[in-house]
Amino acid sequence: MLSRLENITNAQVGLLLGILAVVGLGISASAHILDAGMSSALEIDDWWAWMDGAFQNFSTEVIGAILTFGLIEVLVGARDRRAADAVQVQKDEQEREERRKSNQLQAVSELKRAQTPEERQPILDRMKADGLLQGANLRRVNLLEANLLGTKLQGANLHEADLELAQLRVANLQGAGLKKTNLRGANLWAAKLQGATLWDANLRGAKLKGADLDSSTMLPNFTMWTPETDMSRYTDPEHPDFWQPDWVKEQKDSDGEDS
Repeated sequence: MLSRLENITNAQVGLLLGILAVVGLGISASAHILDAGMSSALEIDDWWAWMDGAFQNFSTEVIGAILTFGLIEVLVGARDRRAADAVQVQKDEQEREERRKSNQLQAVSELKRAQTPEERQPILDRMKADGLLQGANLRRVNLLEANLLGTKLQGANLHEADLELAQLRVANLQGAGLKKTNLRGANLWAAKLQGATLWDANLRGAKLKGADLDSSTMLPNFTMWTPETDMSRYTDPEHPDFWQPDWVKEQKDSDGEDS
């Protein structure tokens, strides 16, 4: 029943109002005949008096009905337009996000095929300009010497990526995954590392001056950052309590380097 009422058209509403008007006039005329008696009801002057009163009442009611219907139509129409606009906005956002993900996957694929820093940098610059590095899956991607100055990398998956000597100054790495990431010699000056996971990351020689870390930042040795944390323990090999991941030690042993 409700679904039928929701689907009623303006023409059907107009027809219904017309039918009600005719029925109303018929009832009024019948009531006049019964009330005045047949002989009186047939007098012309009396009929004109009835018609004048009836049509005055009718015109008032019809105008009221039209105004009410028009107001309801305006309100309902405005509501429907807002709802349609909201649906369209949501649809447009979904389409933009789908295009973004598609472009992101294509760019990452190109990045993986690139062989040198010179080949990778134009791809990274394009991704940065298009906002495709934020939340990107860059797991195990070679980003040696990449220039990512001021880049938005929030939520990016950089697990096991090679960012040795990378320029990450003022980069936004909030919530980024940096598990077993090689950040040796990387410039992380004033980088945002709140919520980042540096679990088992190689920070040897990394520049962390002014970097923003907080209690949600996981450090290479699986502990959480605190205001008392001495980050030089992870960056300075001369530190008396220098810490580096086992995978870095194993790599050095296999390469025959001194630890």
